[in-house]
Amino acid sequence: MPHFRDHVPILAAVGAGLVVGTSITVIYYKLSRNVSRQLSELTESVNRLQVQLSELQEHISICGSMVGSLPATPMRSPGSTSNHEAFLLSSPPKPKVVRQLSSDDDDDKFEDTFETEEMLLGKQAKIKADSNIYKQIDKQLESNDTDKAKAYQTLCDMRDQHQQDTEFLWRLAKSTYQMSQIEGANGNKERQKELVYEGKNIAFNALDIKEDDANIQKWCAITLGKVGDYESMQDKILNGFKFKEHIERGIEIDPLDPSLHYLLGRWCYGVFELSWLERKLAATLFATPPTSTSEEALKHFLQAHKLAPTQWKENMLFIAKCYIQQSQYSEAMEWLNKAAVIQAKTVDDKAAHIEIENLQYKYSYYAR
Repeated sequence: MPHFRDHVPILAAVGAGLVVGTSITVIYYKLSRNVSRQLSELTESVNRLQVQLSELQEHISICGSMVGSLPATPMRSPGSTSNHEAFLLSSPPKPKVVRQLSSDDDDDKFEDTFETEEMLLGKQAKIKADSNIYKQIDKQLESNDTDKAKAYQTLCDMRDQHQQDTEFLWRLAKSTYQMSQIEGANGNKERQKELVYEGKNIAFNALDIKEDDANIQKWCAITLGKVGDYESMQDKILNGFKFKEHIERGIEIDPLDPSLHYLLGRWCYGVFELSWLERKLAATLFATPPTSTSEEALKHFLQAHKLAPTQWKENMLFIAKCYIQQSQYSEAMEWLNKAAVIQAKTVDDKAAHIEIENLQYKYSYYAR
């Protein structure tokens, strides 16, 4: 476009806009003085621009199946210079990587655009694939020990590609913990210990990446509580406070997760059952040692039962144990009888079932 001489006022307004597939170039101009020569040159330039834009439009149509539709984004017009003079400029919409009208490197630029779109589609496909895998894994993690072992192997195979994926990491922490329980039940105590600490490390790696995730907080708490089996009483009590903090943070994030309420109930019940020696040690570690009651624990277990989508054998056992602590033996027997008929699918269920049968025998006198 030719430049106007300094001694000639700028009295023209030009607008050019292109919308791919439907729009045409619009030229708006206004003359208040005799600038015929400049207008003629301007018209010729715009005509050349139209030809070049038409060629570009054909190129876009050919590549449309690959790059998709391109949005039209007109540039903001500069302000008016006076009541009689205005300059309004609208730029034609640009593909993501096209910076000029020259066709010399159009092919390379469209290739770059295609690669970007391809990368985006690849990421979307990966997210969808991971989501489908996670749905399958979640079902296996809530199934029997054989399925849990399959889920663990699948997660281990995916590990190298998901080091920063928190959705993956908390599931791996959960699966690792479950495998530690299975190994312990099979008598492999050393392997159980290795898996306990491995699960804890995985959970806290996820926490370093994302704090505001209820599942991450939950598995940090569970694995932290489990390592207490291998540490000193002092560390176990200190970890107990951290356990509660993670659970309360998890409930703050997701108050409808029944397992979080169950775990808070377990913390309350555990504190209620602390031995005299443990209470004395807690008093030396904290200015205000932890306290709780069976009533407080029962409240959380009942909330977990209310929120749980299915019957939960272990939670029912602890409801019964709270009623026993309160000498409400008839109510306890009702919950024990309900829990006894639920199929024991997991290691935790099997351990709970043994305790349920023992308590049923012990308090059978109070059965209604």
